[in-house]
Amino acid sequence: MLVSKRGKDVNMNAKGCFGLLLYCLSNKTDWTESRLHRISMSDWDHVIQLAIRHDIAPLLYYRLKKFDRIADVPPTFIQRLQEIYFYNAARNMRLYSDFSEVCNVLTGQGIEVIALKGLHLAEMVYGDVALRQMRDMDLLVRRQDLPRAQDALLEMGYGPESRARIEEQCLTQHHLVPFTKRGAPPIEIHWSITPPNSPFKVDMDELWGRAEQTKIADVPVLLLSPEDLLMHLCLHASFNHKFNSFALKNACDIHETMSYYQDDIDWERIGSTADDPEIARYLLCTLQLVRGLLGTEMPLPIHNIMKNKDSDRELVKNLFSRALFPNLLQGFLASFMREPDVLSMLKSTTTFSGKVMTAFKSFFPSRGHLREKYSLSRDSKKVYLFYLFHLLDVFIRGLLLLIPKRMKERAAESFFEGDAGNAVMRKWSEL
Repeated sequence: MLVSKRGKDVNMNAKGCFGLLLYCLSNKTDWTESRLHRISMSDWDHVIQLAIRHDIAPLLYYRLKKFDRIADVPPTFIQRLQEIYFYNAARNMRLYSDFSEVCNVLTGQGIEVIALKGLHLAEMVYGDVALRQMRDMDLLVRRQDLPRAQDALLEMGYGPESRARIEEQCLTQHHLVPFTKRGAPPIEIHWSITPPNSPFKVDMDELWGRAEQTKIADVPVLLLSPEDLLMHLCLHASFNHKFNSFALKNACDIHETMSYYQDDIDWERIGSTADDPEIARYLLCTLQLVRGLLGTEMPLPIHNIMKNKDSDRELVKNLFSRALFPNLLQGFLASFMREPDVLSMLKSTTTFSGKVMTAFKSFFPSRGHLREKYSLSRDSKKVYLFYLFHLLDVFIRGLLLLIPKRMKERAAESFFEGDAGNAVMRKWSEL
């Protein structure tokens, strides 16, 4: 309950705060009954922090404003959300400007480009570039165009220049090592939408054939068809990342895509794709999770398939409680086992000078990167203080690298073996 019988403020638990966040994101209008103005300051603080953690603070601000809910939220929190909203708007406008430049260069050399994920969603699906947070730029080119695309970006000043051979990178990844340039967002050049080790095959020729020509940031570009976009979002969250660190942003992306394209999606084709057992469990589990979170309406073809498949219900129930209310120890163990991004970049850089530059950028990132990492406002002076937190974080992660891999695996196994919920996730991911 949000309020006591006497009408006094009460504090909610973590699940209650998350429920309130979902409620604020919804299109419901029965706000007088919910009596939001009685929610405590500490609970609103928790809700805002959840929104920041899940990368949906700008969307939360928009929803509160759209449905005249701002009056129910303490002004200090509205101001914080507003700052994030406008900061994200400015950041994304810069990102789209960089995208225009890169896209013009690539297409000028005869390389066709499909704008993926955030680039597609922010402008087309959300309809407001400020609503969808993006950390990088994801572009899809044909496999045979990777060498020319890489050369073009290197000529534009992106690095690192010393890289592993493209053939080697494509053996393990569906995109090249990110291209970076000071003052610009990282760029990932994809050649597929799923990793090479996926148990199912996505026909990229058919995907390219279904791509639709449009304009983003006033630049001609291709976009995935609505069906392929939905499949990509579901597979990205489920197969590519095994629901690790599943953010509410993923659910909002899928929900908004289904709402925006509902009349244009060929649901029969989606349904026939879901008949493939290798794809069905990834697609259907993701859709069930999104429906449970945001109440997304499922069209009849998908609804019938979901209704008749109950082998993964235990997984969906486990995901609902874990992916969105993560155990802190579990989150630490995930970080404990994961190889830092900077280490993979160092491995892919062949020259000593390139390795030194990569390490330097890791230790001393730009102020913009720190503001984003620690959710600071654009004018915040605390950014200099957070350099210390960042260096401490790098130091701790460096110490973790000294622990032998097998020792870390045994520590993680001892934790996961004693956790029934994780057993469900492990069994499912190993299928």
